[in-house]
Amino acid sequence: MINLRNIEKKYKDNLIFDNINFDFKENTSYAITGINGCGKSVLLKIICGFSLPDQGTVHINGEKLGVKYDFIPNAGVSINAPEFVKTMTGYENLKALAEIKNICTDEDIHNLCRQLGIDQALNKKYKTYSLGMKQKLRLAQALMENPDILILDEPFNALDENSVKVVKDILNKFIRQPNKILIFTSHHIDDVEDLADVILLIKDQKLYICE
Repeated sequence: MINLRNIEKKYKDNLIFDNINFDFKENTSYAITGINGCGKSVLLKIICGFSLPDQGTVHINGEKLGVKYDFIPNAGVSINAPEFVKTMTGYENLKALAEIKNICTDEDIHNLCRQLGIDQALNKKYKTYSLGMKQKLRLAQALMENPDILILDEPFNALDENSVKVVKDILNKFIRQPNKILIFTSHHIDDVEDLADVILLIKDQKLYICE
């Protein structure tokens, strides 16, 4: 479980979040929505420990973020379109990341990329990738270690209609596994309704549940 308690965040003199309290529970998928600039990506960064709140705390399974862990443990994350090493192949980029924890095999990487439809591009340099291929590689990076928590910022950006369906199927399979949490942002209502158990809205510095 992820617990947000009394989260306040400012950027310069602008208040982004005002006393946000929310619990993200296992076996549930959450979509975070809101207008551009409302703080969707910022909230994901706070949950991950990449950005610190000015006030309040984040707890992961009862552990306060910043004490035992500086960053969210056992999570797959893709926020703000992270880049890879341009001169390395797609496979080399994923393999380098997989070797950090060494729990993801070559077979895992290839199977996932086959599902995403980029297995034929794994031996090509990242700098040659289209926007859609880059997005799929980011998703592969987040998913390849089968984390307990998956946090994705606009996962359907740059994907064609068929690729969106494929990614939705993969994410639905992920969340059907026991004790998983999926949190994603999106501005496409169809994606939100197809995938999210709970829809959240950031508005006026608050976080609301959409009924």
